[in-house]
Amino acid sequence: MRVGPSATSLLCYGMVSHADAKPRLDVHVTLDDAGVDVAPEELEHLAADLRVVAAARLYEQGRLSLGKAAELCEQSVARFMERLGELHIPVINYPVDQLKHDLTDW
Repeated sequence: MRVGPSATSLLCYGMVSHADAKPRLDVHVTLDDAGVDVAPEELEHLAADLRVVAAARLYEQGRLSLGKAAELCEQSVARFMERLGELHIPVINYPVDQLKHDLTDW
């Protein structure tokens, strides 16, 4: 699919949920470059990757639980944890001060 100059640049995400569907992050990507050749399946792979990045960022900020973030990007928790590692986002965010405190009480 060739995306022509009439296309608009758009990268947005939102959490969507329909009564009969699972909630997920919905990502829409439109390229604004007359010289870009992008196959439809490539756009879907890009959108899937962006869903993971968006869910990972929301997880990192503490706005989503691990399970909810995995669900929203349609991945198993184990696979999402692998993706977090690839993105250098810790799966467990345990502050050093809290760890020291917990170890002294142990």
